[in-house]
Amino acid sequence: MNDSMKTLDQLVQQFVSEHVKATLAKIDVTAIARDAVAGVLGGGSTPTDVVAKQHATGVKRDPAVLTALTEQVFAYINANPGSRMEQISAALNAETKDLVLPVKKLIKDGKVCFIGNKRATQYFMGAKPPKDDKKGDKADKPAAPKPTPKPKGKGKGK
Repeated sequence: MNDSMKTLDQLVQQFVSEHVKATLAKIDVTAIARDAVAGVLGGGSTPTDVVAKQHATGVKRDPAVLTALTEQVFAYINANPGSRMEQISAALNAETKDLVLPVKKLIKDGKVCFIGNKRATQYFMGAKPPKDDKKGDKADKPAAPKPTPKPKGKGKGK
């Protein structure tokens, strides 16, 4: 090979190497895990697809599907602390009602905790939520003064 061919060969190898690295950096680990679970469950469907198909009112979900969904929720909360249920359901392509039981199990096991209530509930890793360092936290506020008692008397104007 002459020098120009070697240079061209090196440039092509460098281009391919950089392209492969860039592609690998873009791969979504969650999607890989979802595909792996789908392979275990059989077929090309994800656990959330299986939940949607099988979960009718009053029918128990398959424990394997429920476990897979619980692990997905746990992984998402680990990667995205402070997420709300709507965000988790959108990321996992599942309905919020299907995620209630997995989240309750994670809370019961002490793997996940929460602050807030209703739609403002945020989920975090661990048994205790992180402390809020913002000024004006309830713990920093002084207690409200006690109301002054009404004077005891005979009544109006007499």
